[in-house]
Amino acid sequence: MTNTTNTATVAYDTKQDYSTHTAHFPKAKKYTYNYTPTDISLIEGYVDHTAQFIADTLREPVNRIRYRASKLITDGAITNKYDVSETAKEIRRLRAELKTVKAQLKATRPSLDKVA
Repeated sequence: MTNTTNTATVAYDTKQDYSTHTAHFPKAKKYTYNYTPTDISLIEGYVDHTAQFIADTLREPVNRIRYRASKLITDGAITNKYDVSETAKEIRRLRAELKTVKAQLKATRPSLDKVA
């Protein structure tokens, strides 16, 4: 029995310089966290894999992966896995239809009781 680990085969872009991104944190260290490997993995595999799988592969906390996914969705680098707006519209339409059908059924029920 062998132990296997999930490792990502991603070429990391380490050319970005984060030494100047500390203006809003006056006591921050010169080099902050580099999200480039996480971003590359999310761009390549967000649609196909879960956030937990990507977190396990990169050995990162799942909350950090979810945070970066939300940021990339906001920036437009990746899209949502599910079209939430269309799904919500469909649910609202079906609920309204169900309400009208229930009202029709309630209106016809007294006439059915008289027949029986």
